[in-house]
Amino acid sequence: MSIARIKLVEARSSNNHIKIMFKNGKIKTIRIHCKVFPLFCKNCQQSQTELFLHNGSRYGQVGSISCEFCGVSIAIVDNDNIVDSIKVNDESCSFEKLYLLSADYIEWFQEWYGITLAPESFFEGWTNWITVDQLREQIETLTDIETDGQARYQTDEKFNPLPPDINRWINLLEKSTVPLPDYVSKIGEVYAKTLWMGQNEQSAICSLP
Repeated sequence: MSIARIKLVEARSSNNHIKIMFKNGKIKTIRIHCKVFPLFCKNCQQSQTELFLHNGSRYGQVGSISCEFCGVSIAIVDNDNIVDSIKVNDESCSFEKLYLLSADYIEWFQEWYGITLAPESFFEGWTNWITVDQLREQIETLTDIETDGQARYQTDEKFNPLPPDINRWINLLEKSTVPLPDYVSKIGEVYAKTLWMGQNEQSAICSLP
């Protein structure tokens, strides 16, 4: 069991995985197995600036790593099998919500674009594990939507930055015009909103008698 701190560029060679259950050609449910994720320190309320690589667990105990800001230990626990969520110092983090990886989003592509993501002559049962990038590339090929990997998103104020494969997946969702939750923002938009709020707050102070 262990966890390793990795740089954003290193995360490009590490993958999060997904498998899909089809029933009568429709997506019934999915399973996700996430090996790359952000972390948050409850002690100093700081998001860690790099990403983390899950290298296995024992009885759900992944390990711990020191906060880069305050030095306090950040303990990580998983489900001891498929990593679809973690607990960080007892605070839960669901990757389905954080990464927008749900059966509803994937089925939306099938219904809206009239495509099928099931392997040929395969209409019921579980697919093999594939990477999130492989799923995205398959959808891009079938829908002619293009992503370039430049966009960055935030889906939680605590757990960020997001891994490269997840940023690109969310970019695909955005370009497809599927309605996204209110908590999803582009990094540039988050900065602009913060700047705008700061400027208006300063203007209000300056206008006081």
